[in-house]
Amino acid sequence: DYWLGGPLTDSLDVREQGASLLDALAAAGGVWARSPDDLLPGMTPDHNFHVFAVYPWLGLLQRNMNDHPRYVLDRCRIRWGTVVSVDASTAVVASAAIEWDGDLLGLGPHRTETVTLAKGPIRLADGVEPGDIVTLHWNWVCERISAERLEYLRRSTATHIDIANDRLEL
Repeated sequence: DYWLGGPLTDSLDVREQGASLLDALAAAGGVWARSPDDLLPGMTPDHNFHVFAVYPWLGLLQRNMNDHPRYVLDRCRIRWGTVVSVDASTAVVASAAIEWDGDLLGLGPHRTETVTLAKGPIRLADGVEPGDIVTLHWNWVCERISAERLEYLRRSTATHIDIANDRLEL
């Protein structure tokens, strides 16, 4: 459940868990959530929470630091896509990237990208075929996912982007 969200992360109180997390990350300097009161209802302690609420890249978007903060947010989040084609070591996947218009984040239109399926003997997802829905982290295909798991990931992504946009408007 940590990567995509799900019943386990939905059942956790992010404010309760957040106090110890924020204490542990206080030295990071880029964490916008400074106290459990900053952790908003709807946040779930999954990977999107860490990408959009803990890592410093959200705050760096507003500092006009070129495209790098948006790129890191997009690549580090767990995203999903539909496999278009595969070969021995790569897959072409259609997915939506995070876009930043200078004020708000959002998901852009689907576009294709070539991602890593295997590097030598290292492969995270077996049996990937065209038409499969997969998760992506940085430049890797991580796993094939069901429609139910995709829905958790979509919901978590939308929720955390909405919360991030609310924070960016402050």
